[in-house]
Amino acid sequence: MLSVYYPELSDKFSKIIYDFAVKMGKTDPMDYVINGGWKARSGGAGIDRSKNVAIEFKPCATDESSFNYELKKPITEQFYEFFKPFGILNFDMGNKRLGEVFVLDFKTNEPLLKLQGRIGSNNLRITILKRPIAKRTKTVEIELKFKSQITKYQLCTGCHACETACKNGAITLEKIPNTISDYVYRIDSDKCVRCAECITHYQGGCYMRRVLLPRGKDYKGK
Repeated sequence: MLSVYYPELSDKFSKIIYDFAVKMGKTDPMDYVINGGWKARSGGAGIDRSKNVAIEFKPCATDESSFNYELKKPITEQFYEFFKPFGILNFDMGNKRLGEVFVLDFKTNEPLLKLQGRIGSNNLRITILKRPIAKRTKTVEIELKFKSQITKYQLCTGCHACETACKNGAITLEKIPNTISDYVYRIDSDKCVRCAECITHYQGGCYMRRVLLPRGKDYKGK
């Protein structure tokens, strides 16, 4: 049906699958495409974007409330959208040279979190300043919420699952022109009630994490 109504898009998808089959060493890549061998796949092994499932974490030796991450995807302005469910973003309080951005309690305006990472860098530091955060008080539970949002940022392919998870219609995804799976993720601060449902709705924070998580006996990833 796709080839009938959207031939150009069908050709693009076919090429993606063919290139993947070649990369994975399939004996007959064209047969893999035409006869649907790709439909039997499970997990994201071999798919470049699946590398973003893992989040590199380095504990902070001097502060148990701080977490250091090495991101697979460089920090952009888009990154901060994923932290709006925690509170109100404030770009003026922090040291701009260090890339500091504060997240404030949406009721009291007290600082909850400090994000530190310059645009274009893969190094991120998050510091807990006040609790609870996303309805959690334990450090280990709060840190899982951070990872959920980082996972979303690194994996987002525009599946729109987050839009359906938000009961207030605060989340929208806008496709970037001339791309297949690149989207702009936006959260409307006026509609967001900080219920944290979008953070906890899917295991690991993102529906695509379950889809792209590499599987199989030969996979030794994290």
